[in-house]
Amino acid sequence: MQQLRQIVLNHKPYVFTVLVLATFITLSTLGFIKIGTVKIEADQTITVTGSSEKQKKNERATYSAGITVTNAEKAKAVSEANEKSSRITQAVKQFGIPQEDMKTSNINVMQDQESYYDNGILKYRPGNWRVNINIEIVLKDIKRIDDLTNLLTSLESTDLYGPNLSLDSSNEDESVLLAAALENAREKADALAQSSGRRLGKLVSVVEGFSQSIYPISYYAKAGGMGGGGAEIEPGTTTLSKMVTATFRLE
Repeated sequence: MQQLRQIVLNHKPYVFTVLVLATFITLSTLGFIKIGTVKIEADQTITVTGSSEKQKKNERATYSAGITVTNAEKAKAVSEANEKSSRITQAVKQFGIPQEDMKTSNINVMQDQESYYDNGILKYRPGNWRVNINIEIVLKDIKRIDDLTNLLTSLESTDLYGPNLSLDSSNEDESVLLAAALENAREKADALAQSSGRRLGKLVSVVEGFSQSIYPISYYAKAGGMGGGGAEIEPGTTTLSKMVTATFRLE
């Protein structure tokens, strides 16, 4: 008996550990203690997209008048092109377009290469000089679009590109469109939260999506008159849009 007591005393720490483990296992089996992985769940959120759009009347028209002159002599070709360009800009100024709304966007002077055959062999030699000048014109009074179009088509420019119709500036509408897009996202999130028996909490984050690309309406007319009493251009409208991605907390 003395020997047994000595063994128990010598192994007392181990006996205590075994008793604790046995007690823990017993209580776990009875359901008093749950054994498993501890998981800390993150706050539940919902992420939705919202959008808004607005129709706005086009406010400006842009034209490109192209002049092309060819001549065997370079100096004469350049001089003639400059004279035609000057007549166009003077006519546009008299129409009422300010100097700052006109600019020479491109000047190109080059010598053509003429092809010919020499004993059945294709060869090239210098030909006439060709001068191209492009003048960009901006009309901000959209009500006069028909008058300016008719004026430009009556001038001696070789080609007329335009009018390209667009907005003058859309920055003033961005904040309004973004606010409307966020409100649209909030309405969507609130509907989803209610359908799942939850309440919509605070806004966690919002990211601006994309703004719809604005493609101007373009027209093309050859110089020399359009017939039928002149051109009639309908300015039309442009659609502005915004999209946001918003994350809300669920309560």
